[in-house]
Amino acid sequence: MNIKRLIALALCLMCLSLCAFAEEQPVPAPDFTVLDAEGNQVRLSDLMNGKPMVLNFWASWCPPCVGELPHFEAAAKQYEGEVVFMMINLTDGVTETYDGAKEFIAGNGYTFPSYFDTLGEGMSLFVGQYVPITWFVNADGTLLGYMEGAMDADTLEQCIQLALGN
Repeated sequence: MNIKRLIALALCLMCLSLCAFAEEQPVPAPDFTVLDAEGNQVRLSDLMNGKPMVLNFWASWCPPCVGELPHFEAAAKQYEGEVVFMMINLTDGVTETYDGAKEFIAGNGYTFPSYFDTLGEGMSLFVGQYVPITWFVNADGTLLGYMEGAMDADTLEQCIQLALGN
């Protein structure tokens, strides 16, 4: 294992351990509603299927968000069928609109599963002070942990491996 990968793993473990939950019992991921690319309402619980999940909250006006999106695109392709990805745009209707976010995604050729938090439900449950923020959910639907700020490809890979139990 090279030093860069070792550092990425250490950072991932450290960040995930920082969000240890006060309860002894696992904490279920709270449910919320977003829109999909066709405008249909989708709940987090609709996508839970016994596989780990990656929830990434982002906006096109956020340079760190934009910088990490290619890593998520690659990971979503690599782990298709193994890990559920929810790439959730913070669509507030003012600084980020549904149509504008869809144009941004299409214009950059992204094919990851895109969702739009037009009601702010996901934001109120999962976003602290900063975006991007990425949450990892165990296959049983319980929260594993999160990372605030942009992730590089190595760190994302290590976090996905932890969610997969590897």
